[in-house]
Amino acid sequence: MRNYITIISLVFLAFSCRQTGHVDKKYSWTEQEIKQYFIDSIAMGNGNYDNPDSLNKFQYFIKTIYDNSKSINYWDEFIYALDEPYIDTTKIDIHRHWLRLTVKPTFSNPYCITIEKIKNTTKATFKMTNGKGGYFTGYLILTNFSYFKDTLYNSYITKLDKINFWGIKGRDSTCHSVFDGTSLSFEAIEKGKYNAVYRHSPWNCSSMESQGLVNIFEDLYRITDIEKFLKLYNDE
Repeated sequence: MRNYITIISLVFLAFSCRQTGHVDKKYSWTEQEIKQYFIDSIAMGNGNYDNPDSLNKFQYFIKTIYDNSKSINYWDEFIYALDEPYIDTTKIDIHRHWLRLTVKPTFSNPYCITIEKIKNTTKATFKMTNGKGGYFTGYLILTNFSYFKDTLYNSYITKLDKINFWGIKGRDSTCHSVFDGTSLSFEAIEKGKYNAVYRHSPWNCSSMESQGLVNIFEDLYRITDIEKFLKLYNDE
């Protein structure tokens, strides 16, 4: 049995201030002003991408507006657009049980699925932006929560252990080149360990590790009923 709570964010004003828990502000702007700047100048592909020192370029934006980030993927603007936390790799909580999958389809809405074990419950969170994964991030428009038994989270950690997720580094040489496709980013925290693995269209990879990640993606896609949300917004 699972319970659902859905929040549809029609405007970015619902963006929380959780980002400041991971990075420190240098500008005197309020958190809401920063988020609004992101919407107006970056999120919908309106930035000046030719000038690397322009505040409209996300990598410069994140380093200028915030500083002291200890995240290995601070450059990933999709995490910011999804109002997700960047993980400080110098302060991994040994009591945290957490897995995040970020998905960037070339021609569809970017989204992420996070599952976290909290006491005897697995909390699954689905978030989606109004962007186009291969072109621009968009900003958060929908959040959905569902709850399962803690055995669900445990099953995914077992799957990660079987493919030696914690030891995966760099690219997969068995992957074939794909120009469009879908990019997947897996991050997990368990027993004080953290790792992040990136794969572009791993359906075209033959290694056990990448095929194991594909299986996890497909299972998370199914249990969180993502298809109905994507269809709802893609049909508009």
